[in-house]
Amino acid sequence: MIRKLIYTILSLLCLGITMVACSEHTESAPRTELSLKDPRYTLGNSVGDSVKIAVVTEGKALSKVRIPFRLSSKSGAVLNEDYTISDSAFTLNQGDSIAYLVVKRKAETDQKTFLLTLLPTEGVKLGALNYIQVELEGYNIYSFLDRSDELTMSREYTVKLTTPQGKKFSYAKDTRLEVEVDPLSTAVEGEHFQFTRGRKYVQFKAGKNEGTVSLTFIKVENGKDHIVLRVADKYKLKPGAYPTINIRIVGYNEFNGTWKFHSVYNKNWWKNDWGQNTDVLIDSVGTDRFTLVGTALGGYDFTPHFTGKLKNYFTSACRAEFKGERINLLQEAGGNPPPKISLSEYEFQTINLAFSDTQSNIRKALVGMRMVRDENGERMLEISLYDYEPVEPAWADVLKSMKMYQTEPPYMLDGPIRIRFTRVP
Repeated sequence: MIRKLIYTILSLLCLGITMVACSEHTESAPRTELSLKDPRYTLGNSVGDSVKIAVVTEGKALSKVRIPFRLSSKSGAVLNEDYTISDSAFTLNQGDSIAYLVVKRKAETDQKTFLLTLLPTEGVKLGALNYIQVELEGYNIYSFLDRSDELTMSREYTVKLTTPQGKKFSYAKDTRLEVEVDPLSTAVEGEHFQFTRGRKYVQFKAGKNEGTVSLTFIKVENGKDHIVLRVADKYKLKPGAYPTINIRIVGYNEFNGTWKFHSVYNKNWWKNDWGQNTDVLIDSVGTDRFTLVGTALGGYDFTPHFTGKLKNYFTSACRAEFKGERINLLQEAGGNPPPKISLSEYEFQTINLAFSDTQSNIRKALVGMRMVRDENGERMLEISLYDYEPVEPAWADVLKSMKMYQTEPPYMLDGPIRIRFTRVP
């Protein structure tokens, strides 16, 4: 009896040891520990946009393993309709420490999100980050660069594209977005203005987030001088800050006549911001004058009558051919960015870029012109000189600094000298 009891106790003891050993063996079985790499991913809104989602391990994977996942969305993001995923599970090969899946955009939609949650897997210990959110960006945004503008002879108007987060958006290929004339316009297309070369669209170059549409002036008519442009409402884009642009038809100015020197308009700007004295280059007085004979579009015959230093730039009579409009920044007005002005640009055939009475650098040069009014309402002709390359040492230093940003002439676009003239009756 005692022998039987001892045998039973020994048997139970052995069984217990075996169970403990098995339990210890089961709990200590090696497992790969892993987590998702980042908590949030963003997918662009162009078909074909993609993003990589990663899982990472603590150390190296002990064996090949596939980790499945579950998808869920409260905003209606649908797999294989709005997006695709490259596989139904992450695959880690033995010795790997990271594995990827690729999420690719299949359709342009409004903003949506979905959750990807890792599922328990044999041989894997999931870390704290076992689910992530993937945001499918909403429609990209278009906006005209300006709320309003003018049309003189011809003008380009810019549209920019951004993502919902305000980052630059661009198309992978050259793309055109049609432009419409809004019914609020009073000007009539084909009668008061036309789309330059018939291109009634905004042209975007591949990889660029800004495109332009161009208008050409035909005529000005009172009460019919207002144009409103908008991008056609057939693209998967949302309107931004300026969904339309309001354009006032101004037409071109005729500069015919004789004009006498009044002042260097931005003289103080040069002195205060640059430490430069414009008198070194221009010391003209009211007796200095010039004459223009011709038409705005056909060009002018230019005849100078300068006794001051302007004769070192405008050395002789020559032809001034109209080249088009140039948008120039009015740097002296300040602001970030500074306001823009439109200049009628003419190519003068014989200009001394050196602005010197001892050195010559004669070639064709571009000169900007526009009509302005002074504080008393008097109309004046303002000439912007930005195609000059002075040799006077202090001004030559300015030219050198400008050449760091302008790789070809005219180098002084950001450093023009603006001279105002009054009409001689």
